[in-house]
Amino acid sequence: MAERSHLAWRFPLAFGALVLCLFVLLFLSWRSYGEWQTAQRAQLQAEKLLAQLAALERQVTPDAALALCAASGAMPGAPAASAAGDWAGTLVVLRRLVAGDAAQLQRIGTLDGLLKEWQQLYVQPLQRACGEGQRLGSAYVQSLYRVAEDTRARAISTIAGLQNVAAGQQSMLATQLQMSIDANRRLFILTGAAALLLGIVSLLAMRGFTAQLTESSRALRREATERGVAKEQLVDSQRRLRMLLEHINDAVIAFDAQGKIQWLNPAGELLFRRSRQSVSTEPITALIPALAEDLDWPVTQPQAELDGLSPAPWTARRDTVTGLRPQPDGEFPLEIALVQTQVEGDRIGICLCRDLSETDRVERLKSGFIDSVRGELNEPLRSIRDALAAIDGPSDTPADARLRLARRDSERLLQLTDDLLEMERLRSGEEPMAIAALDLGQAARLALEAGRAAALRHQIELRLLGDGEPLPVQADPEHLAQALDRLVTRAIDASPLGGEVEIVTGRREDEAVVWVIDSGPGLPETAAERLFEPFAPGDAEGGTRRGNSLGLPICKLLVERTGGRIGIGDPQDGRGAALWISLPLRPGGR
Repeated sequence: MAERSHLAWRFPLAFGALVLCLFVLLFLSWRSYGEWQTAQRAQLQAEKLLAQLAALERQVTPDAALALCAASGAMPGAPAASAAGDWAGTLVVLRRLVAGDAAQLQRIGTLDGLLKEWQQLYVQPLQRACGEGQRLGSAYVQSLYRVAEDTRARAISTIAGLQNVAAGQQSMLATQLQMSIDANRRLFILTGAAALLLGIVSLLAMRGFTAQLTESSRALRREATERGVAKEQLVDSQRRLRMLLEHINDAVIAFDAQGKIQWLNPAGELLFRRSRQSVSTEPITALIPALAEDLDWPVTQPQAELDGLSPAPWTARRDTVTGLRPQPDGEFPLEIALVQTQVEGDRIGICLCRDLSETDRVERLKSGFIDSVRGELNEPLRSIRDALAAIDGPSDTPADARLRLARRDSERLLQLTDDLLEMERLRSGEEPMAIAALDLGQAARLALEAGRAAALRHQIELRLLGDGEPLPVQADPEHLAQALDRLVTRAIDASPLGGEVEIVTGRREDEAVVWVIDSGPGLPETAAERLFEPFAPGDAEGGTRRGNSLGLPICKLLVERTGGRIGIGDPQDGRGAALWISLPLRPGGR
């Protein structure tokens, strides 16, 4: 397996290196070919230059026929059309061939002047004499040649200099051309070798890719088998949950967004003396008349899910109302707990009912419910969550979206059951106390550090304010830390994005106090009155993203068990809620 893993990255690396090498070789070949073409053109130009210089050298040689004509006058007019002007055309060609060489152009300019002087001193007098049929005599012709000989010699010397430079350039260009040919030959061989190696590596990589596809196919089959098993476990967990609801001692009524009853468990049938078939699709007010106009309360919006946090539990409310049984029983006192949430886009409500006319029975039902939550509801919910997590896929198909939604709902149920168990433990006094001396200011700083991660996710600024003086108190460190953490978390969740949460420490008479102030919309008066009651009506915690209506009641139990008090203060300059915890100052702590 390790060897296959090494091959998985070695083949692409080798393939990429060979492709890069091949591109480099092709680029070098193209550039070398261009250099070869340039050298070849330069060599052809040098050959043309030498040919023109040779022709010019012949044109400067004295014409014996013209000299004989001028000396004897034997051929009047015959040499007049000789190549007297050919050297001018040759100079034009030479200038074009050495256009980029200033030194050669200068030599050609010098040569042009010498040739013109040679023409004036020797060629033109002979041409005129020959053309007019004059007889100059050989002595005169020779005297003309002696006068122009020095000019001709200098012209020949200049032509020789041009020829030497052109010959040197031709030799150098011939060497460059041969080197370019050799380089092209080597690059061609290397390019062929690289292409061959690339083909071999491609073939090996294709074989490795085929093997990976085969392994991936096996992995997909294994995953499908595991999903099938997880689905069976999910179905089994749902069956167990339904059996639990069927046998729970509390009456459970499920209703839709219109308030019509969808399901009633056996305990509800006994409580209301009605069968589930008889109440199916009837309004819930047929059993609880007080809910006629009281079903529209906020649904929990799991805002925390968008930030990768655990989903928020359902919004819940508790109340004492009057239930209705068929005559002759009629009305009876009833305690209800209502929760609502969204499941696959549909609003679902659950109503838990208790008969308050039988106090002892209520206590037994309460004890049985807590035991069921601890032993039979919590574990199935964890199994449902784990099963959903196992089959949750990364795709955006409707099936996977429904699985993720079901997973979030199971997290909500699980968090709600955990908080119920925590509250019961605190109420029953099962958790031991460990009172110790501590500094409330230091505890506030620790709570601020613990809340930084959540504040960063929600773009909330945490600030600790106070004069920094010690606040010595006596309390249970763990209980106090839990209460402060819950208050800070609630303040973070209640604050808008970009808001701030202040933790203020100070003294109030003989007490040490820590305030936690959020920047949210605040709490309505109706909510503030019952803020620390479980399942209080309305938005008891100010619309938090992750909390439920059990969070602050648990804070109250934690603080009171450690000897302190908790409450809500006045609004702070238009900001959100200001919750506080106070503890008596330790004697001698002033």
